[in-house]
Amino acid sequence: MVEKPKPAFEMQNICHSRVGILGGMGSYATVHLFRKLVDAFPVEKEWQRPRIIIDNNCIMPSRVRAILYEERRDQLVQMLSDSIAGLLAYKVDALVLACNTSHCFLPEIRQKIQIPHGVLVDLLDTVAAWCEDSGITDVLVIATEGTIATKVYDGYCHEHGIATHYPNEQDQPVLRKFIEAVKQRKWDGLADEFADYLDGLDHRNVVMGCTELSVIADALADRDIAGKRLIDPVQIVVNTIHDRIIAEQNPQTA
Repeated sequence: MVEKPKPAFEMQNICHSRVGILGGMGSYATVHLFRKLVDAFPVEKEWQRPRIIIDNNCIMPSRVRAILYEERRDQLVQMLSDSIAGLLAYKVDALVLACNTSHCFLPEIRQKIQIPHGVLVDLLDTVAAWCEDSGITDVLVIATEGTIATKVYDGYCHEHGIATHYPNEQDQPVLRKFIEAVKQRKWDGLADEFADYLDGLDHRNVVMGCTELSVIADALADRDIAGKRLIDPVQIVVNTIHDRIIAEQNPQTA
């Protein structure tokens, strides 16, 4: 019996880029970022997408408590550093920390490990640059108590000529409620409550300064919330990584 020749098979347009995501802060926000990154590459074959390595390190100490109370700060910085080193071992081309608050610890992390130039796609710097390019000069950052206490967005935004504002102290229990609800996957009615909260804010340009808030904001994409412009760091960083990978694959169009 004569065997039929196998049809020729060739893997075309392979994407050789690697993206590392340090997640677990929390897990559903990490899933949200991962899904958006996959959706950014609507391809015919899986191998046309970048390889994505995720460390969903959900056993790290609280970033907020480390900032407010110095609780287990050294342990947190060490665990963040170890996770980043693990992702760098995969020779990732782009690395993103899927938590706004974790960026407060970058100076301490850089004292422990060397992050190659250009590999870290800094969530906060990417947002500030996007705002400048969009002609935005004034933003309200809603975030965790830790992000607000350190005013970590200030340095990034001021470098790009953007004034930063933060919610009133009495708003923090409300924001904490939204953030914890996402972490616990308690979705019912959350988007409507969040829309009502945003309606009451005085500022037009509102940065979702916590990745959990980005999850809720995604459900409001088609709503006009009292003329508010919701600035989503997750979507901006995904677009940035996508554009970088496409430019590297097609340098003639860059």
